[in-house]
Amino acid sequence: MKKNSAFSLIELSIVILVIGILVAGVTESRGLITKFRLSSARSLTSSSPVNSMKDLILWLDATSASSVNDSLGDGDLVDKWSNISSQQSSKTDFIQSQVSYKPTYKINGINGIPTLSFLTDDYLTSSASVSHSPSYSVFIVFKISSDATADDMEIMNLYSDVDTNNNNGNSDGSATALEIQSGGNSIRSVFRSSVGKTGGDDNFSTQTIKPQKNYIMSYSRNFASKNVSLWINNESFISAVATNGDNFAKTDLFWVIGKLNDKQSGVNARNFNGQISEIIIFDRALMKDEIDDVEKYLSKKYSIKLN
Repeated sequence: MKKNSAFSLIELSIVILVIGILVAGVTESRGLITKFRLSSARSLTSSSPVNSMKDLILWLDATSASSVNDSLGDGDLVDKWSNISSQQSSKTDFIQSQVSYKPTYKINGINGIPTLSFLTDDYLTSSASVSHSPSYSVFIVFKISSDATADDMEIMNLYSDVDTNNNNGNSDGSATALEIQSGGNSIRSVFRSSVGKTGGDDNFSTQTIKPQKNYIMSYSRNFASKNVSLWINNESFISAVATNGDNFAKTDLFWVIGKLNDKQSGVNARNFNGQISEIIIFDRALMKDEIDDVEKYLSKKYSIKLN
């Protein structure tokens, strides 16, 4: 008599049960790894030298429950990125009220920890105007999703809205712009005094920013010495003497992340396409050893090798 080689219902049930257990185990393991990475990142943040460095005016961190709503799930829209600097009594946060312009929260971003994803029209703007000195240092952890082809991609800019229409128009004095330059993907740093859209300093890095690669960008402007410096993963790519000696307004300044203009200005220019995980700004030009300390913290947290 020919034996029946087909599985019985009991055998099939056992196979399905085993597969279910294996899948659940893999899923739980992934969840534990994600939680461990996030816990490690938060531990590095709490023990970082940034906490004790003077003149910290802005600290945005996508891994911090105090900076980004801890209840957000993967793919949720972000309407607020809060400033966690403990040195500010009145903190300026970054907000976006329009759904079509909100960036997306990604749980597994740079180094497998949370990040904010900016695509097409996504951007955030400071919740209020701020005061700022003409000397400052900026650190940004980011990566781009595609080349800057049709237009430059604005990572972040700081401007003075001299005509009070709440947008960075042609007649406004743009204080600082940090962007990916089209036609080569170099970093462009711009400083303007309150003279409109032209004039000031305009510097370009020699390094090509590659899509899907993680970067730590450090930018410093010393108004007293007129030195402008920029490092990519601790490698110097701009070291110049600023040609523009004019100061810009220290009050009524606005920050924007992800594009050139803010709010409902009607202009859709220089949109950033990629991820931004952390932004740190000091209201002075840091010493090189201080810059190195911040970069080492960011390097360890995001597993980005310094040159």
